[in-house]
Amino acid sequence: LSEAFRTKALWLIVGGLNLVSLSAGAVNLHMVPFFTQQIGLSTKGASYILTARLMGATLSRLPWGFVAERIPVRLALAAVFLGRSLGPLILITIPYPYCLAPFVFFSGFIGGTIGLMQPLIFANYYGRAFLGTIQGALRPLLMFSQLVGPLLVAAMFDYLGTFDLAFLISGIMGLVAIVVVCFATPPRRINKERV
Repeated sequence: LSEAFRTKALWLIVGGLNLVSLSAGAVNLHMVPFFTQQIGLSTKGASYILTARLMGATLSRLPWGFVAERIPVRLALAAVFLGRSLGPLILITIPYPYCLAPFVFFSGFIGGTIGLMQPLIFANYYGRAFLGTIQGALRPLLMFSQLVGPLLVAAMFDYLGTFDLAFLISGIMGLVAIVVVCFATPPRRINKERV
């Protein structure tokens, strides 16, 4: 754990995950209110969109597992971040109902596998022996943006009466996360031998 905490890669991954969580949190918790309160869709219609997004995320696990075994995991994670970032941006830039198919594809199928990629990058970079310790120690740091992000989005909606600015900011934060995680190259362990 102490070795992992001294690597630049760990903090870049944590930073990227927190930035993209702002984007994901905006969509995950505010998608139904966006469709019902801002677009004027029925709750039933919004639930169908949520179901389609979650189904895309579920179906994407198998192909993303193959992808992550064939390309560097940080690049696979960057692609997942791209899907997560484009989700809120698609909702505010493409008019309803044309936004639905690209939203479900990018936010669900592309961006829905963060639960698979996050432990995978830590396991690939730091090994499996201390994966639980590292993940457990990092969990409070990774939860911060998931707690704060949705509250900020809700506050902005209450103040402005629209999700547009909040979704724009969260999408941009997710795009910044892509750059951050691309710099998280695998750490190299230095063996210190006694002479």
